[in-house]
Amino acid sequence: MAGLLHDIGKIGTPDAILLSPGKLNQDEWKVMQQHVHIGAEILGEHDSPLLQMARVIALGHHERFDGSGYPHGLVGDAIPVEARIIAIAD
Repeated sequence: MAGLLHDIGKIGTPDAILLSPGKLNQDEWKVMQQHVHIGAEILGEHDSPLLQMARVIALGHHERFDGSGYPHGLVGDAIPVEARIIAIAD
């Protein structure tokens, strides 16, 4: 259930970027990458384990095992397992 919220931060991304038919330029890509932070901010800090997991997933679902992902360039086991699962499913 928490995984369903992984891209909630995209509501803060302009439609012109979300709906762009072609490859994003460097500035647009930087804006798109902010959706993970926006999502974490929307989800906030809660006592609910479900919302805590949703926040972890929102922040980590674009990290890559080799460290090439974003926003933090986490490597391997440093990426929360929940975020790794959603990255595969996404």
